[in-house]
Amino acid sequence: MFIIAVFHPNPCSAVMRALPPAYNLSRDTLVEMLPRMAGLPVTHEHLSIHNAVSRLSTTLAPAAVVRAMADVGGDTFGRVIAAFEGADGHFRVQMHVPLEHSPNLRWLLADKVLGSVSLTHVVDKGVAVPLEMSLVNKPARPGSVIEHVHTSAIESAKYKGLLVMGGTLRTMNAEVAPPKTAGNVADVIAALGPAERQLIVAKLEALVKHRDEAVEREAAAKVAAHTAEVALSAKTTAEGADKALMAEQMRLLYANMSRLAGPNIDLLEHYCLDQNDVATDTQKLLDANGSHRVLQTIMCCNQAMMMNNMATAAATSPLAVANKRMRSIPEDTPVTLPAPAASFIEPETATSLLARALADSFET
Repeated sequence: MFIIAVFHPNPCSAVMRALPPAYNLSRDTLVEMLPRMAGLPVTHEHLSIHNAVSRLSTTLAPAAVVRAMADVGGDTFGRVIAAFEGADGHFRVQMHVPLEHSPNLRWLLADKVLGSVSLTHVVDKGVAVPLEMSLVNKPARPGSVIEHVHTSAIESAKYKGLLVMGGTLRTMNAEVAPPKTAGNVADVIAALGPAERQLIVAKLEALVKHRDEAVEREAAAKVAAHTAEVALSAKTTAEGADKALMAEQMRLLYANMSRLAGPNIDLLEHYCLDQNDVATDTQKLLDANGSHRVLQTIMCCNQAMMMNNMATAAATSPLAVANKRMRSIPEDTPVTLPAPAASFIEPETATSLLARALADSFET
């Protein structure tokens, strides 16, 4: 199969002048390079030169790269036959690609999957040295398209002559036989060679594996999202309950504390909690906006409880109990004192009477 393509559009065109100098070569440079392009390898997406450079560890001199590319000759489709300048100022290349080595290439060319070419070159001591011509999908130089594909060398030569002489051109006048229609995928795979079948099977296995992994990742992401949603909902519910409980407790504390405690620490009214004052721990609550009033309320309650404890202790002392009892008796109630107990007089006997009479007689 013979291919003719533009590898460098007219250097004077507006599109090429807009490119960096490394991509827009001068006409003199291109004319000088044309004779050295015969025999260049025709590769796929610069695969040959990438593999060659990867094998070089010390030098990237053009000669070394060319030798390395010769060693990886299996990566090439074919060779460049000639390079020439057309009457329109475009620089073109004529290539020969044996179909027996790449039977599926004709389909890629017909479908424009590989519809362009890309030249790789280096400048060695001021001289532009071409290295390869690649069939690519998107060229580095806009307009580097494949124009003519034919299985006949004569037809390819005729088309080249038209380009050089400036005759009427018919772009992509390719007599490429369309692929045979197979009954199903199995028939298509069976018609391929062993290496091609192995490649397709490997690609299909990779696609299936990739899809399975994507499905697993999607399922895991859904589970994680659901878990996070449940956790967030539970957290929101808990925070709402904490807010309601805290607000109610603060209201009860303020309502039941002694009014004598409030003025001592400049708290004259109940502080209503808002969402910013609700937190899951005490430190966050104290750091929240407006929490100083909450802290004041708690301090007032503590002071009120201390005052209440002191009052309770004083009220339950023995002296306080006695005073309380005395205060409970009305002042106009008469108090009846108990009568003193009577002395016991033992009855006198006859002997005692005689003794008392004698005593009285002697004392007088």
